[in-house]
Amino acid sequence: MPPPLPAADAPARRLQACTALAWALLLGGWLGLGSLAQFLAPGPAIAFALMGAWLALMGAAATLLERRRLPMQALRILSPCTAGLAGAALMAASHGGGLAALAVASAAWAAAVALAFAAVRDGRASARQGRPAAPMPGAAALGALAAWACAGDIGDVGALAARLGWAMPVAGMLLALLWTRGSASPALAPGKATFRAGMRQCGPLAVGSAAMLPMMAGLPLMASLCRAEAIPPQWMLGLHFAAMFVPALCLALRPALAARAPGACAALLAAGALWLFLAPGALAWEGLALAHGTAWSLGRFACPSPDPQDMSSRRQAPWVGALRDGCIVTLLGAGVAFAGLDAMAWVHVALGLLGPLAWVFSKAAQPHRDAKPQHGPPAPAAPPLHRSASGRP
Repeated sequence: MPPPLPAADAPARRLQACTALAWALLLGGWLGLGSLAQFLAPGPAIAFALMGAWLALMGAAATLLERRRLPMQALRILSPCTAGLAGAALMAASHGGGLAALAVASAAWAAAVALAFAAVRDGRASARQGRPAAPMPGAAALGALAAWACAGDIGDVGALAARLGWAMPVAGMLLALLWTRGSASPALAPGKATFRAGMRQCGPLAVGSAAMLPMMAGLPLMASLCRAEAIPPQWMLGLHFAAMFVPALCLALRPALAARAPGACAALLAAGALWLFLAPGALAWEGLALAHGTAWSLGRFACPSPDPQDMSSRRQAPWVGALRDGCIVTLLGAGVAFAGLDAMAWVHVALGLLGPLAWVFSKAAQPHRDAKPQHGPPAPAAPPLHRSASGRP
C-alpha cells in the first residue's frame, strides 16, 4: 500500500481517493455491464459489441472533458447524475428493460468513469503541480478490492444488478465530494501513449499491458465455466484481481525489481499460453488469469514513461485508443460467436508468442539504443514507484 501521508498533504490524499474510485468504477463496469450483456444479448457478438461501444463512449467522454473545461459546480452535478442514472438503468435492465436499458446504463457508466479519471488528472495537478508521476498501485488495488466486493457472484445477474445499482449513486456522491473548490475538467491532458511508442520503449511490457483487454472482456464467460464446474466465480475474480495488483504493490515496495520485469513478463505470457494446453477445463483459465494478469501488472506499472525526446512517443487523444480497443473487443466477440472460447484461447496464445519475441527483439536492439546519441537536454528522471502522487491509473 502507499506510504502514510502527512496530515497536511490533503491533495495527495484526495488523489489517492480519486484513483481508487476511478479504478472501482472501471472494473465494476467490466464486471457489471459485461455480465448483463452476456445474459441479455442473443449471442456473444452482440454482447461484446455493447462492451466495445462502452469503451468508445468512455474515450469520447474523456476527450470532451479534456477539450472543454467545465466549472466545478457542473462537475459536482454531473458526477452523481451520471452514476445514479447508470445504477438505475442497470437495475431496470435486469427487471425487463432489456438491452435498451443496458445501453443507457453503458452510456451513463462511461461518462461516470470519464469523470472519475478527470478527477484523477485534476488531483495530480493539485498534488504535484502537474509534474509527471508514477502510478499508484495501492490506491488502484483498493479500487479493485471495492469492485470485487460489490460484484460478488457475477453469474447471478439479478443480485449483481441490485448491488451495483445501489453502489453507483454512492460512488457518484463520493466523486462529487472529491471535486474541490477551484477544480475544473483538465484541458489538453495527455492520453495514452501509442502502442508503437510502448513497444520501442518497453518491449514485452507493452505486450503484457495488452493482456487486460481480452481477459476483462472474457471474464463473464470464464465465470460461467467456473460455475459449471462448481468453482465459485468470486474465487476466479479474486485470483485475477490479485494477479493484476499484487505484483504492482511489490514493485512499489522494491523499485529495483522493475529491471527484471521485461524478462518476467515475457516468461509469464508464454507460461499462460502453454498452461491453456496443459490444464483441463476451468483450471486452465484460472492459470491463464494468474499468469497473464501478472504480466499485465508488470506491463502497466513497470514500463517507464515514454522518452520526451522521442518524437514517436507523442501521446494520442483518449478517443483514439478507446475506439481501437472497442473495435478489438467487437472483433473478439465475433470470433467467440464463431469458435466459442477457443477464440479467446488463441488470442492469449498469440500474446504468449509475441511476449518472448518482443523480449528477444528488445535485447537485440538494446546496444543500438545505448549507442544512439541524445539530442537536446537529458530527460528528467522518472520518479520512484512509491511516491504518494501519481498520474492517471
